[in-house]
Amino acid sequence: MLSYGARLGLAQVLDRRTVIELAVESTVLDGYQASPYRWVAVGGDGTCAGAAPFCVPEHVPDLRLRTSGAARLRHALGEHASVGLDYRYYLDSWGVRSHTIEPALTWLTGETSSLTFHYRFYSQGEAGFYRPRYFDFDGSDGYLTRDRKLSAFYGQELGAAFDRTFELDDGERLLELGLRASASRLVYLAYVGLDAVTAVEVTSLVGLTF
Repeated sequence: MLSYGARLGLAQVLDRRTVIELAVESTVLDGYQASPYRWVAVGGDGTCAGAAPFCVPEHVPDLRLRTSGAARLRHALGEHASVGLDYRYYLDSWGVRSHTIEPALTWLTGETSSLTFHYRFYSQGEAGFYRPRYFDFDGSDGYLTRDRKLSAFYGQELGAAFDRTFELDDGERLLELGLRASASRLVYLAYVGLDAVTAVEVTSLVGLTF
């Protein structure tokens, strides 16, 4: 598969405490994009493990054009805190459309440390050829998929992150330590065999700058 794209961004300082960023990004994917491990039931209850008369390899278009537009607003609340709001709209040539909105609050707990809280809401429509159940081989231009990421769903995430930077003895290197935790839930609106996924994620970060 060949992938290429471009991104255009603009940042503007609105006043001493506020900055806004705008970005547009477009990517072209050309080539095999199905999963060789994913099989699709045709007929039956929609799963290959059920009574489907046919179970065939996934088949999706070879060409996919992805485009997104995003806006990010950041405003300082005094010297030690700031709030932000991100919004992203996405669409592609497969018919997928999505909206993402993410507010955040960051508190400077020290000269070299920060604590951030964020909430994320995501909503997506299904691809044009996606079907929860394929009753026959007609009606989707010959494309078949069981990829839940191409179905309609929405999700929410709530998380926190702490980062701190240390200056090492030589004064030329910086050590960064971080810990991030989040809880999320995805709700699938039309996916046979899976209604929702709830997850907790914890990530540690160690970085060295020199």
